[in-house]
Amino acid sequence: MQSTADVAEETDETAQPEEEAAQSDDEAAQSEDVTAQSGGSGNGGRDEPRPDEQYCSSCGEIIKAEARICPHCGVEQKKSAGSTEKDPGVAALLSGIGFFVPIAAGAGQIYNGQVGKGIAFGLIQAVNVLLVFVLIGFVTFPLVAIYTIYDAYKTAERINEGEIQV
Repeated sequence: MQSTADVAEETDETAQPEEEAAQSDDEAAQSEDVTAQSGGSGNGGRDEPRPDEQYCSSCGEIIKAEARICPHCGVEQKKSAGSTEKDPGVAALLSGIGFFVPIAAGAGQIYNGQVGKGIAFGLIQAVNVLLVFVLIGFVTFPLVAIYTIYDAYKTAERINEGEIQV
């Protein structure tokens, strides 16, 4: 036969796991409430990104607009359709036209958004064509043409790296 003290002690032991289970259920419910209130994501309860933010192209989390890699999922972000990405090869080829049509020597710079510089290179090459008659143009014309190609290529790369804003 069990004494009253033994029965009371046995009741306490069985009640402890039940109390712990009830506490963990309460904590889980509170956690779900907090998650539901915050919108369920790691963006602090905001549904729309700020002007300096965007959605990750992979996981959909709100991240900084200048982020190249999402801090949540680690996926590299692609440039948006409205980006100012320039193809250095196209810029160089357009400037290369200046070997055949001197006034078009600055076409690569115009493609890069540097219209004034492109017009200046075109005019310089037009003068160099005239200088061919005094023989110095045979030296200056190809040098300026090669420089315009180099400049257009490097400028496009700098635009893509964000060093130059157009």
